[in-house]
Amino acid sequence: MEVCQHINREDWNDLLLHSDYANYFQTPDYYDFLCTQAELQPFCLAVCEQHVPMALLCGYVLADGNPLKAYFSRRAVAQGGVLLRREAKGEHLNCLLQELRKLLGKRVIYIEIRNFLDYAAFKKPMAEEGFHYQPHYDIHVPIGSREEVMNRMDEPKRRQIKRAYAQGESWRATCSTDDLRTFYRILQQLYRTKVHRPLFPIRFFEDLLATEHAYLLVTEDASGTITGGMFCVGYERKVLYEWFVCGDVMATWAGLDFAAENGFGCFDFMGAGVPGRPYSVRDFKMRFGGTLYEYGRFLYIANPFLYRLGEWVVKHWKALV
Repeated sequence: MEVCQHINREDWNDLLLHSDYANYFQTPDYYDFLCTQAELQPFCLAVCEQHVPMALLCGYVLADGNPLKAYFSRRAVAQGGVLLRREAKGEHLNCLLQELRKLLGKRVIYIEIRNFLDYAAFKKPMAEEGFHYQPHYDIHVPIGSREEVMNRMDEPKRRQIKRAYAQGESWRATCSTDDLRTFYRILQQLYRTKVHRPLFPIRFFEDLLATEHAYLLVTEDASGTITGGMFCVGYERKVLYEWFVCGDVMATWAGLDFAAENGFGCFDFMGAGVPGRPYSVRDFKMRFGGTLYEYGRFLYIANPFLYRLGEWVVKHWKALV
């Protein structure tokens, strides 16, 4: 086996074709996009056997805020899980993760791999390398016709959407810079007042929207004023991923309706909280007719002391400043 940080697109795309774990966040296009973002430090590792890629992981290193807060928030994030060829074995994953720890272990406090599918068969090799499973929910909605999507939803949500249309509300897909900036201001306010998590700068959204994989869906009231919307990405008309959303029920309906209009087979909510903890967002999402899955995440803590200290600093940040 050999490990490389550079894999040609032909081999990478071949791995995507021969994997049951393929998604947008493991594509060379996504990695190329990450490389254009100044605030991110992208990484990519692949394990090959006889020059055939068997396992691959790409993602980014990120830190938030001023130097002090950034020091305690250094982490690596890999969306979508590890890309594995169908013939891949535990030793391929062991090798990949060993090299990942060497590459990032001294640069970050922790590494988080966010799964979009079931990696239960690979929990053992992951744990052997210190990547421990963390339960986490996701919701997938099967997409068919517009009517089928609507009929899967619960009755109160259907009534809300019909009422919204009757009151002149609507949604539309757009590539307009002005529309994006309006959407971003609404999203920024949501993250500041309710989500309480860092948000990528607007350039991130502008650059991603310029690619062929991203879609901006905005909702409008009867006067044509943008009230919210959804920023999503798609993978080969197979899955549409809800990455960022703000607004009311119409914003979520926009994503589902767009998926139906454009032939996507599945709508992925990209997360629904932790099992055993009440989460109103999960309750809201479940009412759109999806199925709840526990695909979880894998967490490797590179520096346990700073991880625990960082949790305390982030929790008490407002009091400290």
